[in-house]
Amino acid sequence: MLFRLRKTATMPIARTTLLFLYILILLMALGEAFLFFTGSKTLLTETIVAVGEPFKDEETINIFGDYNNLERPQLVCKYFNGRKVVFRQFPYSSKNSGGIDACPSFLKPRQ
Repeated sequence: MLFRLRKTATMPIARTTLLFLYILILLMALGEAFLFFTGSKTLLTETIVAVGEPFKDEETINIFGDYNNLERPQLVCKYFNGRKVVFRQFPYSSKNSGGIDACPSFLKPRQ
């Protein structure tokens, strides 16, 4: 009898955990579907690259070259759009004059 009570007492916890995991997976799938179908992008990382400084990882080197050879610092933003990772490069300005100080956390389609 004690074994049967212990088994039934743990069942609601297991069901609650499974329900929580199913809801979490569903929400993640809906979020990815939203990004995929709308073309919107959400920010993953941002990196400030000074003039003449090398880019930090292999992906950005393949896209932008070995060094930042532009006349001013650049802000390299890494976004996820539901199916792949994309990069955007913006002029950097710590005071938001002639550039931006942080990557936009969410980009609309074609932006």
